[in-house]
Amino acid sequence: MVTLLRISKDPAERKNEIIDAAERLFMEDGFDNTTVGDIVNEVGIAKGTFYYHFATKESIIVAIVERRLNKGQKKAETVLNDKELNAVEKMERVMKILFLKAPEDKKIFHYFDLDSNAKIHQKRDELFHKIFKDIILQIVEEGVQDELFKCEYYQEITEIIFIGIDRFMHINLKNFQNKGVFNEKIKAIEELLERVLGLDKGVLKILESI
Repeated sequence: MVTLLRISKDPAERKNEIIDAAERLFMEDGFDNTTVGDIVNEVGIAKGTFYYHFATKESIIVAIVERRLNKGQKKAETVLNDKELNAVEKMERVMKILFLKAPEDKKIFHYFDLDSNAKIHQKRDELFHKIFKDIILQIVEEGVQDELFKCEYYQEITEIIFIGIDRFMHINLKNFQNKGVFNEKIKAIEELLERVLGLDKGVLKILESI
């Protein structure tokens, strides 16, 4: 009699497989129409393995959002630490990282129904602000020190524009499948940043960097 040994995967690898499968099914069938059974069948695991990693189906949403934000963080930190870029160029590239995927995020937010789920929305905002606000602040500080940016209360201004732009983009997500509308919103952000940072009109080229 031949005994087949079950190969156990690294927990982190297994967790990522579950997240990948869940995100794929949510995008294809919608969050409400996807069951835990669908997810475990897609991955080829038992339900016990699923619940080892996730307490509920809803908790996967937070994991998906967190993973997306962590990827963005790594890219933004690479830009921040690039000695070949000045503060203007860093601002352009980080804005690209933050908002390039806005049309795609519209689809994610729709399927996950983030707007109607206050807890998930709050968690996303907390993660987003925790990860990116300090990166933006460091870029603004660098620009002020290098006399590229001209703003007196740059810490307060950074917080205001960071939260304001994030909210502005989120409110307008429903329109971002229209490329023209999306480009207009980015141009508005360019103008806002130029004004509050004391830059000449047309200096920021977020759309061109996209």
